[in-house]
Amino acid sequence: MPSVSYIFRQLCTHGLIEPLPEQSAVYEPTMRIQRLLREFQREQVLSTPKVLRGHLEQIETDRERLRTFGETGSQSGAIRTLERLGDEMEEIRRISRHNREAILNHVAALRAQTKGISVKDRFDVVNEMMDDHIHPLKELASTSGMAEDQFSQLDTVLGHVQKAFAHAPAVLRELLVTQARLRRVRRRVFQNFESARDEVLPLFNEQKHSTRLVRGASQLLQAVHRAGPDVLRLPERLRLLRINIRTVFDDDAMRSFLLDMRAYTPAPPDPISDHAADAPPVALPRRAELIAQIVQACPIDDVMARLVDQFADADTSHVLAAYRYVLQSNELHVSFDATPCTYPHGLYLLEAPPARVEAAELTAV
Repeated sequence: MPSVSYIFRQLCTHGLIEPLPEQSAVYEPTMRIQRLLREFQREQVLSTPKVLRGHLEQIETDRERLRTFGETGSQSGAIRTLERLGDEMEEIRRISRHNREAILNHVAALRAQTKGISVKDRFDVVNEMMDDHIHPLKELASTSGMAEDQFSQLDTVLGHVQKAFAHAPAVLRELLVTQARLRRVRRRVFQNFESARDEVLPLFNEQKHSTRLVRGASQLLQAVHRAGPDVLRLPERLRLLRINIRTVFDDDAMRSFLLDMRAYTPAPPDPISDHAADAPPVALPRRAELIAQIVQACPIDDVMARLVDQFADADTSHVLAAYRYVLQSNELHVSFDATPCTYPHGLYLLEAPPARVEAAELTAV
């Protein structure tokens, strides 16, 4: 089994550990190893958008190099540049994913922490997250932002280079891989930004509202402490009403009415009339009898006018029933005028186009 000193020398030789700044006896893992350990432990660290901007600027530099290699036909230079572009895009995707996961974890922890932190401190944390990450990421990930601009230009250059190296299989293979990486990173950067924004924005609005309430209540309490409760002018602002009731009834008109009601004596009711003395209601003739009367009276220019006159003392429902009998009869031919007329009957006004009625036999002849 190797000794501890041998393992320690190997770690230093391969650059896995290094001494702390201005110390020689305390060592720490290098940033590369720390990043690898965080990957294993699923610990995300928020990176500022400036880091993403640096990778996007490097993509711009490599894109112009790739354009030059396409014009000169350098296959080796194109392959090296494509590999660097792939590394940069994968790093952008990794940072974007870690930022999203870190923001989600921060928001979840902040929601779970209900004690030990004031409303103002909670709002400051969320506000810093919005200012340092969400707003800058929005500028980068928007359709007119730097990321989409660089990705769009890179996509165009990759298309031109693909035509230039149409007969170079090694370059074409690397080009296809780079184009696939480009499509994935464009999709992931936007999705990760939306996910982080949708998680932080509701919490930001909630904490902003709570902070305003707390700040307003604090200012009111300070004002009351200095100048007393009258400084709030509550009656004026709340429109408080004061009602003075002098007597049970404060309305002279109501009092006069009630006094008159005390001396009110109802009049005797009307005598009950003899039911036998009432005129018998007009009955609707049978359907066959009614149709026979109409056929005998044909032609009739306006059958509704005739029915209204014939059943002037009957119920309006009888008039409508008789009109329906006429319209549905096979022994009659009905034609309508274009302009409707109004027929008063009892308490109702019946509106219908004038209907001319003729006997069906005469019409057929």
